[in-house]
Formats: sequence, structure tokens, C-alpha cells
Amino acid sequence: MKLYIPFILFFLVYLTSCNKNKETLTIYNQNVYIEMWKKNKAINVKIVDTSCINQTKRAKFDIKKGKLIYFDNELRYESKEMAKLLKNYNIEISDYNSSCIGPPPGFENYCYQKVMWNEIDSKLGRKTLDSLWEVALISYVLKNPNKEYIIDIRTKHLN
Repeated sequence: MKLYIPFILFFLVYLTSCNKNKETLTIYNQNVYIEMWKKNKAINVKIVDTSCINQTKRAKFDIKKGKLIYFDNELRYESKEMAKLLKNYNIEISDYNSSCIGPPPGFENYCYQKVMWNEIDSKLGRKTLDSLWEVALISYVLKNPNKEYIIDIRTKHLN
């Protein structure tokens, strides 16, 4: 029993000394996190992603007002045709700049867009959106018969 007492005392001292050295910082912004991480890679942080929180609130508010925006990060030939089709469902289309680099741990990108995508998917469904893109592509190609396009669907749909 006497052998356990020094071990237990050492363990308690070790635990209490570790907790005193680590200070937890609350960070609300990706840029602040990145700057802090550059200075000290071993920082102990609590993340509160206010940007995502605010974007989500704004998207939900816009949806309640009847505003829906379909975001597409590709500049497509048929985007103008798709905009015309989505207008029938009272949905706007907009592009956005996406990044191949993800956000720092604890943060999230494209929160406004994700809420809008989910709402449009639940309203129309993924199959309907895919079909609308196909119709937009066909419409674009038929209106521009002399322009080169990546996929030549003219012969596929005209026969």
C-alpha cells in the first residue's frame, strides 16, 4: 500500500501542472485562428464560427422571405439557360468562388450556400435539378449550333 502513495501523488501533481500551463482561447474568426496558429502551433482553442452562424441565419431569413438562390461554382455555357428554367420556380442562380483549400479545423465554408442548396433540394429534388441542367444544356447547344462544346449532344438528341 505504501508503494502506491508516491505514485498517486506524482500522478496528481502531473495532472494539476498540465492543466495550469494550457490556456484556452476562444476564437471567432478564421483569420485570427490562422495568425495564432502561425505563432504557436500548440495553442488550445475553442472555436465559435460566427461567420457560419451568421450566414446560416441570413439564409434562413431569406428563405422565409421567399428568396431562393441556386449556387453553382462552375461557369457553364448553359448557366443562362438554367437561370431561365429556375426562374419558373422563383429561384435565382448565382456563381460563387470556391476553394480547394478547406477551412481551419472547427470552421466551415459556404454555410449560406449549403442552406440554400438543401432548401432547393428539398423543394425540387436532386433528380429534377439534374433534369433541368440537361434541358439547359440541350437548349444551349440547339441555340448555338456552330459553337464547339465539350460534349456534342446535337446528334444524340436530334435523331
